[in-house]
Amino acid sequence: MCGERRLSYADVARLAARFGNVLRELGVLPEQRVIVGLPDIPELAAALFGAIGVGAAVVMVNNQLKPDEIAYFYEYTRARVAVVHADALEAFAEAARGARHLTRIIVVGGGASEAGDHASFDALCERAADTLDLFPLHRDDVAIWLFVGDRVELRLEAERNTAARGERSVILA
Repeated sequence: MCGERRLSYADVARLAARFGNVLRELGVLPEQRVIVGLPDIPELAAALFGAIGVGAAVVMVNNQLKPDEIAYFYEYTRARVAVVHADALEAFAEAARGARHLTRIIVVGGGASEAGDHASFDALCERAADTLDLFPLHRDDVAIWLFVGDRVELRLEAERNTAARGERSVILA
């Protein structure tokens, strides 16, 4: 239940499959990143599981970020697609102006239209199949990149220090 909406697990699974098919139609390939900047709504689960279902890596970001912070994530992650709520579209769209890798912003809620570079989540999913041929993931594949507050800077510094020593490591931030 989300507000007045009632969805079953099967409903969310179908929505995730539809969104996965949308990502495939947009050319998102396994291991490419998809930024998800959504509040806690059913489309968040659909975006997560749909992206992982096609082998993409989800980049979870706070939907209240400022444009310069969003621009950093667009470049750092080389995200191909961003899924954002209409309430945050202005900041995500402003940040996208200089993004080299981003090809599409998908908008959830607010009567988003198909105009310009932005597409309506609902309109795209409505046309997609509700079954998804899952990408065969390996246990070592990255599923989700999660950044939390100012720890991003600590992660980057740790990565630079590790690289300077010629080491490889997994850094959880």
